[in-house]
Amino acid sequence: MMNALEKIHLIKELHQLGHDLEHRNLSLYEVARSQKRVHEIFLQCNEPIFKKQILAFKTRTQPETAAEEFAKESHYYYTYRGFFQDQQTLQTALYTHPLSGWAFLHDYKRGWQIWLIPSPNSQALVSEWTDIEQSFKWLLHQQELSSCLKADMELQAAATTLSLEMIEDSFPAPSINPYISKREIREELSAVQDLPSENSVDPQAQTLPAAIDTIDSVREEPQPGTIEKAVKIEVPTSLQWQGLSFQVSEFNFAENQNFYQLEVEYPDIENHVKIAWYNQKENDLNQQPVYLAEQVDHLGRFSHYAMLLGVQEWQKAIELIQLWGKQAGYRITAIKSISSVELGRQFLQLDSLYHAYSQQARLIWQQENYCLYLPLYMMATKKLIIFDEAEAEFNTPLLLLEERQKLWVIHGEKRLSLSSSEQVYPCLILKRDQQINWQMIHQIIRDFKEPIEVHVLYDAILSKALEKLM
Repeated sequence: MMNALEKIHLIKELHQLGHDLEHRNLSLYEVARSQKRVHEIFLQCNEPIFKKQILAFKTRTQPETAAEEFAKESHYYYTYRGFFQDQQTLQTALYTHPLSGWAFLHDYKRGWQIWLIPSPNSQALVSEWTDIEQSFKWLLHQQELSSCLKADMELQAAATTLSLEMIEDSFPAPSINPYISKREIREELSAVQDLPSENSVDPQAQTLPAAIDTIDSVREEPQPGTIEKAVKIEVPTSLQWQGLSFQVSEFNFAENQNFYQLEVEYPDIENHVKIAWYNQKENDLNQQPVYLAEQVDHLGRFSHYAMLLGVQEWQKAIELIQLWGKQAGYRITAIKSISSVELGRQFLQLDSLYHAYSQQARLIWQQENYCLYLPLYMMATKKLIIFDEAEAEFNTPLLLLEERQKLWVIHGEKRLSLSSSEQVYPCLILKRDQQINWQMIHQIIRDFKEPIEVHVLYDAILSKALEKLM
């Protein structure tokens, strides 16, 4: 029998292993190592005290079971469309049914996404690749912003007058997802109460959206013409926010959107952030979210953070930021939201703004194959292993090794030499431990024919580390 102290130590270790397994930057060999240790602990003891730690393990070893159990514990199980590992099948399941719903998409390398239909016949919103709990927090954040899903209690109340089992028998079995039929019926029963009379229904309104082929088309950027024309509102010449005075001036957009640029007198702030304001009749900036976006140029080179004030609805924020980027000739790679109180004056300096964006802000949109961007000041740029690199472009990432809270450049000499003025770079990051160390990296580099391409080197290091672990 284990004593209390041994149990405490094992619980702490399981908690850390569970966190590691769900960490979005975990490499393949780290996953295998953590799974092996969790399995050893489960073989050692199966007392009820350890049951809370099992979910993190199941998300890696039995992801479909973990997703189903997780959804059942939520308040939105009846709108849950199921677990998918194929994007096209997921899209079919969501778009075949017109009402609001959500589903898990799982990838063993990248982690978990949630796909959400926020309103009937609308396009899907997609969370970033992360762990199962963080993706669900994203869903709750969307629910908080727009009340896009009906809770199970609401749907149960709407279905109490009918026998769901009898109704379900009259429907064909679902061909895509075994979890969908009862939830669909409950949603339809609830939706019927809000529909107009039969004679007043527009037949075209019953047409379902076609399934969308790729994630890029699901996240298609809005065209300038799709944004509703705004009524002109009186505009002040200056604006007070965070104890600072901002000068207000118009953008040179083709159509007025009540959308203005803000400038504040602060040293070099324009080098890392540009600020815009959406002018509305009731506009308490302290009570509304602040939206932050990463903007890159047509070459994939980081330009600056874009900051939008004055918008409550995240859908409107995405439209305005995308329009802003297009008009200025930039591409948006990700958009996050943060409260005015959380942000404070952190936007005045690049280092504090990066911290707020990466650690405090919540993701609402990102492009596919998003790459992490890091400020140059966080890196030790001198290469400790000398070798010939393949030619780099501005969208080529640096390869970094994290060791003792420092980030060392392994591959990136030619990327860094492309410009002397950049402050932020796309990055791939490895973590030093028993499997990954300088000696192993040096040996892999010696075995390669130079010049070496960064993605090839990154994959080779991960493969070798996994081989050593197994």
